[in-house]
Amino acid sequence: MTNHPHHQASKCAFAKPAITFATYPYFFHSFLVLALLCVVAENILAAPAQGLKATPPSEITAALQPFVDGHVIAGCVALVATKDKLLCLEPVGYANIDTKKPMKADTLFWIASMTKAHSCAAFMTLVDEGKVKVDDPVEKYFSEFKGQQVGDAKDPASLHAPSHPITIKECMTHTAGLGDFNVRKWKSLKEDVAAYGKVPLKTEPGTKYQYSVGIDIAGGIIELLTGMSYPEYVQKRLLDPLGMKDATFFPNQEQVDRLAITVKVKADKTGIENINLNLDHQRDPRVPNGILRQYNMDMILEYMNHYSSPSGGLFATAEDVMKFCQMLLNDGEYNGKRILSANAVKQMTSNEIKGIGTYGFGLNTVDADGKIFSAGSYNHRGARSTMMWVDKKRQLVMVLLLQASDDLGEKEKNLYDTFTTAAIKKYGTVH
Repeated sequence: MTNHPHHQASKCAFAKPAITFATYPYFFHSFLVLALLCVVAENILAAPAQGLKATPPSEITAALQPFVDGHVIAGCVALVATKDKLLCLEPVGYANIDTKKPMKADTLFWIASMTKAHSCAAFMTLVDEGKVKVDDPVEKYFSEFKGQQVGDAKDPASLHAPSHPITIKECMTHTAGLGDFNVRKWKSLKEDVAAYGKVPLKTEPGTKYQYSVGIDIAGGIIELLTGMSYPEYVQKRLLDPLGMKDATFFPNQEQVDRLAITVKVKADKTGIENINLNLDHQRDPRVPNGILRQYNMDMILEYMNHYSSPSGGLFATAEDVMKFCQMLLNDGEYNGKRILSANAVKQMTSNEIKGIGTYGFGLNTVDADGKIFSAGSYNHRGARSTMMWVDKKRQLVMVLLLQASDDLGEKEKNLYDTFTTAAIKKYGTVH
């Protein structure tokens, strides 16, 4: 799978003139000129699109720099935009603290669970086409979920039938009763989703918010309904139409070379250091060199089997994340192209589990005006502290990308609050 559509070879058609000895030199010269023009045009078409450039440091950088200087994070990329305009794109600190390689506008990050929103958006394209309903029971598509029980698998006496079969909507809102268990074999998504159906539910469906593998199930249904692999469908229906040119489940070598290196807290708590995993497997020929330094050995199976988890497989730049958020803020449109219906976006970004929690489809939601965000806002974070926010009232997109393997706790909350407060203070009245 490539990260850019293949460009078809340009073809220059020439009318066949009547050529004589006298006209040959002129024709030959003209032919050469036209041929050279074709080569130039071909090279222009084949050249990758240039990404957004970093904007000058501002109050945003000033607010974030202390987190770098205080060795809380190695660095980050901060972005603020409206629904159709970039306001700032500010790299801060380092992509690699060992080499002092600076963060750049096109630094790539594993955005982990932020992928959930993209997976739900891809699923909702099928809802828009009438091919599936969010209230459909999962067992309609995966027979392995028929007869699924609720209870403790270690206590057979506790097992009983649920009040109703779990629905796709419950899977996408983490209310199906599924846990965050890991029975993946990383060979095929359909196989793994089928395995989820054999595991008892932890709670009655629709009664409790519990972070889970549910959105993997939506990805499995995408494969069944389209005949395409989940990554291929997301690429075709979401990433390519949005021009998310670096967003990918399988970074190539050039992209891996642009990855921010994940850091962890030192054992003595005195600062941070780069993580260095799987040092004996750094040059495994099945994956780009260096990627196993940051990720577990399942990455090999992902590349080999063209498999990626709908719950957390995407890599992206800040620009890529911005484009996705702008599409949501534009009620499903991007650059005049309809990606999702306005109703699909409304379902994704509205609280679908009132009384239980605050979650739409793959997105956390805000029901009432808070200390920072206004009612109607939505967001999601990733396991390595990446984050995206959309403040609907203020019409702002805010993206903060970094790579930290540890749960930073209050420091992470402080980081987020510092960035979003500075962004809203500077741009909150911009429309």
